[in-house]
Amino acid sequence: MLAVMTLFVCISPLLLQAASISLDVDADIVHTLIAWSGVMAVALTSILALTHFGIDPDDYVTPLIGIGLLAFCVVEGFAVLQNSIAGSDGQFMVNCWMACRYLLPATLLLIGVHSVVMMLWGQAWLSDREPGSVVVIYMVLLAVFFSVLSTIPRIILALPETLQLIFPFTCLLLSSPLLVVTALRAQTQISAAVVLMLLPLLLIETNLLFGSGQLLISDYLVVSVLQSGAVLVPMAALIIQFIKTYHAVEGAKRELVINQKKLDVALETLTRSNERLRHANSHDHLTGVANREFFFEEAERAIARAQRNNHSVGFFYIDLDKFKQVNDTYGHSVGDEVLCCVTERIRGVTRTEDCLARVGGDEFVLMVENVGQSEELGSVAEKIMEVLQPPVHTSKGELDVPISIGISSFPHSQSVADLVKYADVAMYEAKSNETSRYQLYTRELSIQHAENLELQRELPEALGAGELSLVYQPIFISGSRTPMGVEALVRWNHPEKGAISPGKFIPIAEKSTFINNLGIWVFEQACRQLSAWRQKGLKLAIGVNVSVRQLYTDTLVHTIRRCLLEYCIPAEDITLEITEGQLIQDLQACQGTIQALKQLGVTIALDDYGSGFASITHLRNLPIDFLKIDRSLIRNAPHNSQNRVLTRTTIELAHSLNLPVVAEGVEEQEELDLVEAYRCDFVQGYFLAKPMDGMACTEFLMGSSIVSESEAIKA
Repeated sequence: MLAVMTLFVCISPLLLQAASISLDVDADIVHTLIAWSGVMAVALTSILALTHFGIDPDDYVTPLIGIGLLAFCVVEGFAVLQNSIAGSDGQFMVNCWMACRYLLPATLLLIGVHSVVMMLWGQAWLSDREPGSVVVIYMVLLAVFFSVLSTIPRIILALPETLQLIFPFTCLLLSSPLLVVTALRAQTQISAAVVLMLLPLLLIETNLLFGSGQLLISDYLVVSVLQSGAVLVPMAALIIQFIKTYHAVEGAKRELVINQKKLDVALETLTRSNERLRHANSHDHLTGVANREFFFEEAERAIARAQRNNHSVGFFYIDLDKFKQVNDTYGHSVGDEVLCCVTERIRGVTRTEDCLARVGGDEFVLMVENVGQSEELGSVAEKIMEVLQPPVHTSKGELDVPISIGISSFPHSQSVADLVKYADVAMYEAKSNETSRYQLYTRELSIQHAENLELQRELPEALGAGELSLVYQPIFISGSRTPMGVEALVRWNHPEKGAISPGKFIPIAEKSTFINNLGIWVFEQACRQLSAWRQKGLKLAIGVNVSVRQLYTDTLVHTIRRCLLEYCIPAEDITLEITEGQLIQDLQACQGTIQALKQLGVTIALDDYGSGFASITHLRNLPIDFLKIDRSLIRNAPHNSQNRVLTRTTIELAHSLNLPVVAEGVEEQEELDLVEAYRCDFVQGYFLAKPMDGMACTEFLMGSSIVSESEAIKA
């Protein structure tokens, strides 16, 4: 592009001269237009070069060229203006051309010198300065350029004619290598264009030095156009550079817009990812409710609000009873289905602002703000229990999900941890309370809970220290005082607290895995005692209480099989007594173990029947051999018509199912007469014989005629 422009500048004077002759235009008018167009072209070029500093502050060459051209423009402009005012025939163009002939080569020489100096030393020096300081330095350089160029005409006129002739040519020769070096180092459009400016100027000076050495007046038009037109080359270079810069800037803007959109998308994605990460870190991955950490944070804020606004906050500790059996029987996937369904149902009866959290495998905590008295707390608990009463639909069918709820409320305590602990304590009390499945916290519960924890800690130590022992209560054939067997009962004689009731420490043991160790110990002790009696000729059956928790694994089956072999005891002499309520609730989970026990030949007795769990259908389908009526039915039966009806109906029902019946807890003669009148098969209670240790029971049995269980049933 620049080469084409240079060629055009070189041939344009000939075209202009031919045009002016053919059109017969006044020479002075043409001279004036050409002179002023040259000045304007230089001015525009200098302005373009100077404004480039704002586009690319790292380009120090282009502004220097602009400074030089601007100084040349000013000096030559004054000369053209002066000649225009004073102009005479044919002398106007001569004067303008002479001014331009000396000034333009001098300008190019100054530009070359300053550019090389700036590239070698000044660029690093200027790069550390503020833009304002750089502008000041450029203004100083402009003043230097202007001062030098304004004095050149006077200096030239003072020189001999020979030196005047060679001055422009010398300046052009000296500036050529400097400008070439500048173009090679700077690699900008205008630095290359300035080098191309030298071509027409060198053409003129070469013609003057080595040609005729003179120009006619008519030829001044050609020379003037040639000199002024040479400026079009850097002008074109700047325009090209500006177009490229514009497109580069527009491209950069478009790229910036695209990158900004990408950045916005990335930020949005990052925000969503952070939100998902925050949600994942603060919520349960399965149910979607809050986790323990997030719940405690929310609870702290809720208590702070409650303190400011003087209102209460309720905490509901919800536990899914027997959930472990669901996992063990149907698998964890079904357990997950149950958890998700329970979560959705609880959410359905709570407010949006209430906070529900999963704090354990089958444990949830619900926080309800702005709740009133205990009646309102109980109402919330009843809603939860009501919505969870229908069976849960799973891939394995419908499953019942019984729950226990413990309730505490601020201001019972200002500590979230304490409030959750209090609700947990109340929940365990609700588990042991058959009349209600939710319990409000009281301080007495904390005392009781602390005592239970202490007993739970001491139980394993008591077993190892020999504080636990077995007592045996005889079971008699109804209508006689003939024993057919005994029931083994565990006792705890604490060295400091004395005798601790089984009703207190057995439920504590059943809440932990210690019940398995305790059950194994009880069974081994019972078998050892039964073996000793058999060696004395006392052949009778022995009943051992078994917790449903022991039926979840095959450890009990292995223990019984080992003891039967070790102590040479017939399997039919062993009766395993399983509490009615536990067996009914966990029958599916225990089915495999019970079948294995039946295959061993041991007898299964349903203990505490009548406490309100088993229906007739359940009783018919249970794999049992004996039925033991709960003390609650027999107590006050002689004086309570309802109890009498229930007792008689239960015995008749069992007989219709070919199940022998044992009446437990007979403590009065009237009760004994009643159950015997109803044809109860066997009787057990304090009225007939209290529980005795092994030695006392041996003496009692030795003084009695004993009938085996099978013979008693046949009788």
